[in-house]
Amino acid sequence: MTATCLAVSAVGFGLIVSAVRRLTRLVKDSVLLRAPLVATQTIRFEHAGPAVMHGEAPLTLATMVGNRHGPLPPFRGLAFKLTRADTGLDLPLGGVLGFGKSSSFSRARAPLARLQIDEPGNHVLRVDNLTAGEGAPQCEFVFTRPYGGAMLVGILTLVAGGLLFIGGAVLAILAWTGTV
Repeated sequence: MTATCLAVSAVGFGLIVSAVRRLTRLVKDSVLLRAPLVATQTIRFEHAGPAVMHGEAPLTLATMVGNRHGPLPPFRGLAFKLTRADTGLDLPLGGVLGFGKSSSFSRARAPLARLQIDEPGNHVLRVDNLTAGEGAPQCEFVFTRPYGGAMLVGILTLVAGGLLFIGGAVLAILAWTGTV
């Protein structure tokens, strides 16, 4: 019984390691492009398809405290407009369902809008309500492919791995001591 419990615990640990690797790779590989936080700029999308525009800023007390929902502080109150450079047509920016803020040891990222890129090419990103000096080089727009569903699966895999790891270890200790 102890060997079986330890095997279950090892499978749980393997699931945890695998899920962390997949989640890290998912967030890195989903990035389409990065652009600084400035009033007006031309950006180039290489591929058509759905995308999510995120705001990314340094991880500081200001980005962590009281910011469970909504954009990060440097992006609050800003209005965004994305147009095709060749035609001048606006790309509709839709709202995001929930806020999946993610962070690393030094950066925090929160989604700002959903969009559909109909054709690859140059687009003009305009930011309204940006006060002078607010567009800091350490703040960026990050455009990604949508990854919410895959992120949910990864998180559920982490939870399942944790349950198996802890449950297997506890049962192995109880079996070893003769309690079970």
